Amino acid sequence: MTRPTVWQRRMLWVWNAANDPKTTQQWIAANAARLGFATVVVKVHDGGSVFHGPEGANADPRYYKALRDAGLTVGGWGWLEGDGEDARQQGGVEEEASRAAERCRTLGLSFYIADPESVYEFSPRDSPTPGVGRTRFGYSRRFVSHFAAAIRDRRFPRAVASFGRCDLHDLDWHAWATPGPDGYTWRCAMQAYANCGHALDVELCVRAALPYWKRALVHPTIGVYSCDLGRLDPRTYAAQLARAGTVGFGLYSLDSVREAQLPGYGRIQAAR
Repeated sequence: MTRPTVWQRRMLWVWNAANDPKTTQQWIAANAARLGFATVVVKVHDGGSVFHGPEGANADPRYYKALRDAGLTVGGWGWLEGDGEDARQQGGVEEEASRAAERCRTLGLSFYIADPESVYEFSPRDSPTPGVGRTRFGYSRRFVSHFAAAIRDRRFPRAVASFGRCDLHDLDWHAWATPGPDGYTWRCAMQAYANCGHALDVELCVRAALPYWKRALVHPTIGVYSCDLGRLDPRTYAAQLARAGTVGFGLYSLDSVREAQLPGYGRIQAAR
């Protein structure tokens, strides 16, 4: 029997490590596998800067070792900032790609997820600086290329997890969805936050990704915090994931999920 990839499992996202009881290494090590989660991804950088978190645990190698010692597969995620809002400062994208690779090596991570959002779009609606869209659009290819050179491992698992639907955000999706300079194709872990609106139903988000990725390479990240539609229950997300026809999903985030709902999410079908 083929062992599931890291993407085909249930994944817990952590933003602020050790900031509440659920995000301590002790709680995760003791409970994640019991609840049906074999994979954890922790925030490790903002742009070119190390993310320490309010307790300093996000940058502490001992935090990650404790999770690995519990038999969990541990990765990192980073918020991408590009070259800065005016898109004139050069080097920002390459610096954040280098930082991402450095964090993977220093913390002994098994995979990485990039989170590029509005500043990587051609024309983000909330940008204060119009007329620099072409430069922003090029950030994606620059990041993919530089990360490949910096990680120095063509088999290192990586994914992109931007907000919402590909058809509503004009990033260079082709740069992420086609083989990069080292031959690796980034997976799609799109943020299908149906708790924020019906337009972000998991099935709709997956359908919007299919012009770029094969369905087998799409592994939605679902929002379990309170948003415009409140908190969706595990059964609602289970039905949406089933209709989407994907395997594996992420839970954003362990910081905000109600502990009582975790067993329900841990029973949603995925390759264990």
